[in-house]
Amino acid sequence: QKQKGKQMEMEKEMGKKDLYEVLGVPRDASREHIKKAYHRMALKMHPDKQDQAHREEANKRFQTLQRVFAVLGDEEKRKIYDQTGSIEDSEELAGENFDKLYHYYRTIYRKVTEEDIHDFEMSYRGSKEETKDLLEFYERFHGNMEKVFAWLCCSRPDVDSHRFMDTIRASIAKGDVEEHSKFTSWASRTSKKPRPKDPLSARSKPSKGGRLKSGRGGSSAPELSLVAQIQARSSGRMDSLISSLEQKYASNGSSSKKKKDGKTKKVAKKPKATHEPSEEDFLKASKRLSKGCKRKASVA
Repeated sequence: QKQKGKQMEMEKEMGKKDLYEVLGVPRDASREHIKKAYHRMALKMHPDKQDQAHREEANKRFQTLQRVFAVLGDEEKRKIYDQTGSIEDSEELAGENFDKLYHYYRTIYRKVTEEDIHDFEMSYRGSKEETKDLLEFYERFHGNMEKVFAWLCCSRPDVDSHRFMDTIRASIAKGDVEEHSKFTSWASRTSKKPRPKDPLSARSKPSKGGRLKSGRGGSSAPELSLVAQIQARSSGRMDSLISSLEQKYASNGSSSKKKKDGKTKKVAKKPKATHEPSEEDFLKASKRLSKGCKRKASVA
């Protein structure tokens, strides 16, 4: 309240709320421009240039002007003032005062790591606190489970849907909460899906003070499995294409050659050397085959 009182007093003294207006400069003014404007006003408002009767008031206004320049003349304080529009924030959240405050804060509260988040998740999921929060959000959003999952921390629809469904149904049966139509339709869809084996099982714990072992910096097992599937699929498609090409050219590649006794003998031609088709050729061939199958189906 003291700080707020100072700001109101300052606004009253200067007659304007915006510090840039006090100095008569635009918000994008350079530091040099602000400095010149301050010096110009300081010369006009200096208490020594005022008569004795108005000197006390002039002294207060001059101190206020100095405070304005202390904010706008400091790059860090000015940035905070531009973001918040607050004079006390620009003074308290910058410079040595802020550094001391942050240091004090860190002596009381340590930094939160992913390991801490993992431990909290393991203690929260399946707890009475989670059940209480679940039912509270269920009632607040009238059974809209999409919103419930969005608000309930550590919840994952792929593993928690059946667990939450059972909890809410049990609470409805006891009369603790009402049954909402949105929940009923959601539960009907959820019941048709397979239940996860162990929804409360622990995820892989991150390394001490570090991150979960996935993403950049190392490939996880699912990623490697996906790569293997893609490679196998590409290899299988190529083998299938080569096989079909061999059958096509082998069936059309026989020719007749007359024997000396006048009878003909079929001699298979040697297939010409072919290059392995590119991915682009493969896609084109697939499209042609697909169109041919559609035409045959329409005729049939």
